[in-house]
Amino acid sequence: MGLLVPLGVLAWGWRITALVVTGVWLIFLPVTFRVTSAVAASKPTTRAEWATAFWDIWPISAFGMLIGIASSLLVLLPLYAEEALEFDRVTAGRTAALAAGFAIVGRLTWPRRAERRHDFPGTLRTMAVLTVLGVAGLAWSVTVPFVVWPAAVIMGLSAASWNSVGMLATIVTAGPARAGAATGWVQLGFLMGSGVSTPLYGWLVDTTGSYLPGMTVAAASAILAAIVVSAGSSRLRGRTTRPTTPAGAQH
Repeated sequence: MGLLVPLGVLAWGWRITALVVTGVWLIFLPVTFRVTSAVAASKPTTRAEWATAFWDIWPISAFGMLIGIASSLLVLLPLYAEEALEFDRVTAGRTAALAAGFAIVGRLTWPRRAERRHDFPGTLRTMAVLTVLGVAGLAWSVTVPFVVWPAAVIMGLSAASWNSVGMLATIVTAGPARAGAATGWVQLGFLMGSGVSTPLYGWLVDTTGSYLPGMTVAAASAILAAIVVSAGSSRLRGRTTRPTTPAGAQH
């Protein structure tokens, strides 16, 4: 879909294209009722307070806020490719589509890696480091425009796909009784980061006439995200270690 949107904008305008995209997703809406099922509510006596749930997963919530700041840089990627790299509009739009496509790959593969290694903090830290490399690649593409393509791939595999691991780590760490409140805290952190940073990036571009200050902010946020999740790794790792096999269960 992301690959076709730029062509639609050129052919029909952005309003009609937005309506077409909305219509496509509405067609698939009934599918969600086929692939999902109702989950029984937890007993009132086992529900955790919001504050208690936050202390369970604060490293993931803080990580989400910081990586949300970094991932919001992708909002400006097509504009950056058009203005700074002098790509045509369709090619510029494909940079964002490439990042989105590899974000799907990342969301499918990273959780399996995290579960297999029983190390959610380490996986999140790796994704943050890759985000720094992706932002560095975007900055380098000012000199070597071709680098924007591998940089978009790296950003899609890291900053744009962190939430699959983050949510899984939250559910495992918080447990069933606190999963609802805990995932809410994580989403709040992420939305705060992405919500504040998006207009900030636009303001920095308009004020400085350069995309590099925004890229610096994104890279710094990803570095802080790696530090935060490392600092809180003991809290998360304590709930995500490999389960032991009960005595007598082996055959």
